[in-house]
Amino acid sequence: SQQTDAPCAKTTSHELAWDPDLFVWGLSEELLDLAECHIGLPPRYLGVEVKREIVNPAEGHGHAAVRRWHLDHEDRRILKVIVYLSDVDSESAPLEYIDLPTSEAILRRRGRPRSYRAARLDEAVRAEVPLADRRQVTGPRMTAIYVDTGRVLHRVRPPTGSERYSVTFAYSSRSPH
Repeated sequence: SQQTDAPCAKTTSHELAWDPDLFVWGLSEELLDLAECHIGLPPRYLGVEVKREIVNPAEGHGHAAVRRWHLDHEDRRILKVIVYLSDVDSESAPLEYIDLPTSEAILRRRGRPRSYRAARLDEAVRAEVPLADRRQVTGPRMTAIYVDTGRVLHRVRPPTGSERYSVTFAYSSRSPH
């Protein structure tokens, strides 16, 4: 509810500790089983994040990186479960992604993982992937998304019309690379 010029507002761990139910939900047997099936190893729960994407520019803020095309680097396989807490359309910061075969092709052309820097990947997607092949996940409040953010190029589309509220549960293997 606070006014801010930042592009994103996140709950702090202290705020989440006031009511740990949301954090604990990420430890449910169903979500841990889903993470284990996807990752192929016993999962590590990385935690929960509650966010408000705000219609403010991200340039000059650390949050600019999530609005560029990128991979997450916590592990080789990462499962994120994102739940929209508000209705999301193309103007309210939907998750955008490139399908796995196209993501893998772009990464192969980049060579070594060190060249996977967000700025280079963002440039590559903009140059090589037609708009029609960039997928957006929109939907009503409580839409859930399951995505491997360590393998699929993705970004948060900058909001232009309204804010997006979401909660994200993140999992990696117990022995991340």
